[in-house]
Amino acid sequence: MSDKSTIFYRGNTAVSVDFSAEEISSDGAIVLLEKIEREHKLLRYYSSYIPDHRHPLLITHTIEKLLKQRVYMLMQGYQDANDVFHLQHDPLYKDILEGDLASQPTLSRFENSLDKHSIFELCYAWIDRYVCSLKVCSRATRYFTIIQSHLHLVDKLETMFTLSSSHRFHLYSQPTDMRKSFDGLSGLVKNILKRDPFHGDVFIFINKRRDKIKLLHWQGVSFSLYYKRLEKGTFELPQYDAAVKSIALSYTQMVMIVDGLTVSNIHKRKQYQ
Repeated sequence: MSDKSTIFYRGNTAVSVDFSAEEISSDGAIVLLEKIEREHKLLRYYSSYIPDHRHPLLITHTIEKLLKQRVYMLMQGYQDANDVFHLQHDPLYKDILEGDLASQPTLSRFENSLDKHSIFELCYAWIDRYVCSLKVCSRATRYFTIIQSHLHLVDKLETMFTLSSSHRFHLYSQPTDMRKSFDGLSGLVKNILKRDPFHGDVFIFINKRRDKIKLLHWQGVSFSLYYKRLEKGTFELPQYDAAVKSIALSYTQMVMIVDGLTVSNIHKRKQYQ
């Protein structure tokens, strides 16, 4: 009985699984993922929509390879890019990706390189790919429906994170644990400030080091949470009585605090450069 099974061919070279080999990998499913990719070429298709601004002479791993490595890692349960440290000698990964794996810093730079324009380009690519999979008679109607929904989503996103002078702003006076999220922060509003977090007011929380800030806002059907962190410098707070639990702020004061400005004299504080 043979211990070797051919999965697919890369040109004239057979890619096989050999259970008697010395190099063993526990991520055998990546072979099936590669087989699907070779049949449908989805990752190659989407990688063509991701811009590459790197210097050509300094490129070691192509965008397609970076996307393939990241997707395969995620589908194998390796969500953290740091996991590449444990996978760098995996024989299957090295064979499927045809060489050494990209490092964690390279993967992180790749993930953070996508701007809003690139994300929308990928969205349109997804739509085009989906429409092409439909029957010809239904493509036009379905495509129009998708575009209409997409435009509605874009319009909603543009207005979702908008605060204005029509809102009331309350700064929580005590340092806040930034690990608190929707439930924890709304609990502070309800139990400490004795206010209704569902009223529509905006509640502002700052940590002890004053380098992180969160804004909690109820928008009628759900909470929105705004989170900002300074790499250098601190958020400047207005002078207030330490005995009070919250400070009412104007829209202008809120913007100045979030933007790292001194409320009293509008002096720009040092931030990350």
